[in-house]
Amino acid sequence: MMARHLQGPQGESLRREITGQIKPYLAFRNELDAFQKARFKDFCTSACFNDKTSACCSREGIVTFFADALINAVISTPQQINAILDAIKSPRQDGRCVYLSNTGCLWQIPPVVCALFVCDRLERQILAPNQGVRKTWQAFQEKRKSFTWPDRPVLFDDLEKLFIEKGLDSPLMYLNKSPGLLKIKAKAGLL
Repeated sequence: MMARHLQGPQGESLRREITGQIKPYLAFRNELDAFQKARFKDFCTSACFNDKTSACCSREGIVTFFADALINAVISTPQQINAILDAIKSPRQDGRCVYLSNTGCLWQIPPVVCALFVCDRLERQILAPNQGVRKTWQAFQEKRKSFTWPDRPVLFDDLEKLFIEKGLDSPLMYLNKSPGLLKIKAKAGLL
């Protein structure tokens, strides 16, 4: 639905509008990715992909927000989007994430829940013994909230509203459908 709308008659102007809105979020994700590559890559490759001892990339562990999918659609090529759609049509049967391919995640910008997932083993072996790394990781968790947690105006809510105003609907619009998140918005005076 998103990809079709982005390619429609007003798709280019909509894509430009969204691209402008997501620049701070993409900067956050680039910073987060650089930190993860420097601190977690070897550990995560071993625990998740090689040994399969982590819950990372398990089917039940994936929570995708509408904004996650929209941001990915905006920055992806049609071929990359088609690869995701193909994976959804023929999901894996091994309990792993539907978006996980032999070469890694099919998303260009994986969902934020995935990006900030920490398994128990990583927590014990890397975060717990190193307070500097732990503090940096906690700062990333807090920064995520500035884009996703609707106790104030946030990007993920703005992107949902943009498409709701265009008459589109998705079950992934949690910030406008989840009773718990709607309660947070109401308490903050945002409804």
